Amino acid sequence: MSLRVLFVCLSLCAIGLHAAWQIVQHYLAGGLYLDLCVFFFPIGIGLALGYRPSRAAADALFKLIYITLGVVLIGAAIFPGALPARIAGLQGYPVLLVVGLLSSGVLALLHWLLYTPPFDDWLTRDRHEPANPRDPRIPGRTRG
Repeated sequence: MSLRVLFVCLSLCAIGLHAAWQIVQHYLAGGLYLDLCVFFFPIGIGLALGYRPSRAAADALFKLIYITLGVVLIGAAIFPGALPARIAGLQGYPVLLVVGLLSSGVLALLHWLLYTPPFDDWLTRDRHEPANPRDPRIPGRTRG
């Protein structure tokens, strides 16, 4: 396993665990909190194990998060009075825009890393092309 694959798998697992922790904290405080990033934990484990459908699941989850973030940013631009966010003296849409762009940038980097050659090698390491059943080197019981 290359360092790039290890980095992406551990990063996705950390994002998923952080989201799960946030959900538990809000639940214990009596609230309800939904975070799509919680699904990155099983996806990160699947990618670490070399399970090919995990990349497709990660791709779908990344795209769903991009759409959700886009809807939130557009909604915040249309209804700016509904934003209670306040960080370092800034309030409202600039804070949401900065946080949204930073988080989407990190997710976009991880998404891009899923399709680099080390990941292709990792996910296809035990897969071979199907053999020709008429090949004379194959034992007789498997020839067609």
